[in-house]
Formats: sequence, structure tokens, C-alpha cells
Amino acid sequence: MKFILYGVLYSYLFLMGTSGVLAFLRQQIPFYLMCLNVGFALIGICSPLSPCFLWISLIGLLGTACLNGLILNGRIQVIHLASRLLLSVLLLLFYYLNK
Repeated sequence: MKFILYGVLYSYLFLMGTSGVLAFLRQQIPFYLMCLNVGFALIGICSPLSPCFLWISLIGLLGTACLNGLILNGRIQVIHLASRLLLSVLLLLFYYLNK
């Protein structure tokens, strides 16, 4: 079960990090936002060491998702924020259930 959890978690972190880099390369987001996306994704990779890293990573990625929405669309889309929040809560729930 831990294998599935970390597979989903690392896939999520990889997608968030790469989407930040690709958006920066397409000149859609500024450099600091790309660094935040990649930085919080890298922090999440350390989650097997301590649950603190997972909390920081998921909260940080949720915050950068809001900033991405403001920069790209001029507003935060509620459905996007709700889906990211639900995914973060599910990842945390499964993380603590597998401890």
C-alpha cells in the first residue's frame, strides 16, 4: 500500500514541478513562481523522512496553485482550488493511514 501511496504522491509532485517549469518556459509565469513550484515539489520528495515535509509541500503547492490562477487567469477558480484541496487532504489521509 505504501508503494501505491508514494507512486501517486511522487507523480503529483513531478507533475506540479514540471508544469511550473513548462509554464515558465512558455513565459506564462514569472521566475519566482516557477521556483516556488519546483521548490515545494522537491520538499515533498523528502516526505518519507518526516510528515512535516509533506505538510509544507502540499500547503505550498496549494498556495502556488492560487498564485498561478491569479497570474494566468486573473482570478482563482473555485473548482480548481477545491479539487487541489481534496487531493491534498486525500494524500494526507492515506499518508497517515499507512504509517
